[in-house]
Parts: sequence; structure tokens; C-alpha cells
Amino acid sequence: ETWEEDQGEKIEDNVLMERREDYINPPKEAIVLTCGVDTQDNRLEGEIKAWGHGDESWGVKHFRIEGNPSQNEVWEDLDNILNDIYKREDGVELKVSCTCIDSGGHFTNEVYKFCKKREFKRVFAIKGASTPGKPIVSRPTTSNKLNVKLFTVGTDTAKELIFSRLQLNDFGAGYMHFNKSFDEKYFQMLTSEKRVMSMKKGRPQMIWKPIRARNEALDYTVYNLAALAILNPNYQKIQEKFVVEKKEI
Repeated sequence: ETWEEDQGEKIEDNVLMERREDYINPPKEAIVLTCGVDTQDNRLEGEIKAWGHGDESWGVKHFRIEGNPSQNEVWEDLDNILNDIYKREDGVELKVSCTCIDSGGHFTNEVYKFCKKREFKRVFAIKGASTPGKPIVSRPTTSNKLNVKLFTVGTDTAKELIFSRLQLNDFGAGYMHFNKSFDEKYFQMLTSEKRVMSMKKGRPQMIWKPIRARNEALDYTVYNLAALAILNPNYQKIQEKFVVEKKEI
């Protein structure tokens, strides 16, 4: 069991594998792209997601950039991914509109430097806060030596939303789509934690407990949710703009 609550609800990684779809490009319902990036000691891992009405989402690309994040080449590779153009199935070109990069760990300054030069592209540093009830994104602070915008992410709240959406059976608002490029390892990482009851200061409290060593996919899915919350897109207006642009062409 990869996840269970107090009433025994659960979701299996193999169930998610079985519901993968055959799309290559995001469908015409996809309106904006976000990216979430997890920082490790020897690599960057991340995912680009497409979003549409009701926050329905489509996994577009998950990536792994090998190398120590102190090396410029690692960040150059990330830059190329973020600056790439991703076409919908109807030919409309999409670019990443907002990116959240984990600033925890041993490479905080490198993350800050990368984000500082790209804030105008909505590339932001984030840090997680495992606090029940905390909003997915809090107002940014700049109290660091580079005066970089730093957003705090309510990881518990984000994970609750992710796992509730993974249990949806019908396409539409909140549903999370994945194509065949998302492999078994990805889904094992995505379902690498479960909610368990724990006693804290004599009171019962639901906490997220790791059940596998690797959880990068879950983390950068949280960061994608944070990027979407920061972006707060008006899907209808953006979609109407696409229609106008296509008519002009």
C-alpha cells in the first residue's frame, strides 16, 4: 500500500501506470505550462506540466540533469529546458510561464543566483514547510543576501491535494494525465509517502511518512502546484488570446 489514510483509502503506483495515455503533445485543452525542479547533490530533477480549466493537468516532460549543481553546465541545461517551446496537438506553441526551484540542501546560493537573473521570467526559489494547514504558497520574502524572492510552500497541503486528485476517475477538473514516457520509477516516487496518524504533544496529528527512499517526483509535483498558485492563470482569457492569434495567422 503506497498511501492510506485513517479510513484505509489508498492508491497504488501500478494503478497510475495502467491509466497512462498515448498523447505525445499536450491536447488543445492545455493552456499554461509550469515547471517544478528538485535540487539534489548530484543532479537536478524536474517536470513540466500543462494545465487547463479546473486545473486539469497533463505531464509534458520529466527530466534529470546529471551533475553537481555547483557547475554552470547543469544550470545551462535547465535553462534550455525552460526556454524550449512545447507544441500542443493543434500546433499552438506554449512556453513555461512559471518555475519553482527547491532552494533547500547544499546549493542554496546557486539556486538564488539562477533565479535572481530570471525573476522577470517567473523563475522563483522556494522552500518547503511541513506545517498542517499552511497555504500552498505564502507571500514571498526577500530577507536573504541576494534579495531574491523566496516563496514558502505548504508541502502538507499540496500533498493532500495531489493525492486527492490522483484518486479521481473522470477526466475534467483536477484530473492528472500522464503519457507513456512516465515510467514505473516515476510513479513509485510520486506515491512514496503515506499519511499516518502520529501523536504530537499528546494530540493526534496526520503526518506524511516516507515509505520509499526516493520521492523526487512527489516533490517536484508539489513545486508545480506552487508555480501554478503563483501564476494564478485566467484560463479563459489566455485561451481566447490563442484563438485570436490563430485567426490573425
